[in-house]
Amino acid sequence: MLAGLYAQTDPYLPLLLVDNFTVNTSRIPALGTSQERTIHLPHPACFVVQKALIRHRRESHKRDNDAAHIFDIALTTRPIWRELGDSLARIERGPEFSPNWFKKARKILARVFASPEAAGPVGVARVYRNFIGEGAAPSETAIHRAVAAFLKSLGLGTE
Repeated sequence: MLAGLYAQTDPYLPLLLVDNFTVNTSRIPALGTSQERTIHLPHPACFVVQKALIRHRRESHKRDNDAAHIFDIALTTRPIWRELGDSLARIERGPEFSPNWFKKARKILARVFASPEAAGPVGVARVYRNFIGEGAAPSETAIHRAVAAFLKSLGLGTE
């Protein structure tokens, strides 16, 4: 064990283990590999729910990164939003998880992405500006619109 390193208990971790996506790395050109490897990724909607539920325990820069991940997921999964919403509804109706988790996640996400001036869009824009520069970063308004549409499509939005 490393000094100063502590594992945190995350009661929401099982959300990341249900309905995983399996991806062949050779089919993702951005990875720059032709070698076939299979990786398992958390279900995107479950990942969003888990990030919302742990938000209060995270440091501010990690909350910004988590919000940026939610934005990235919204952009990259656009073609399958309907399927993600259908599978999340099935997961929510199932016996594995408390319905209160999803209610709580909805409230948190509604607050975090409530407007372009809310913590989510502002944090995402900050992450992008730090990474790719001021001129290339998406605006808070664009971030808000994309995430609001994504959350609504998943059944996690309030609009």
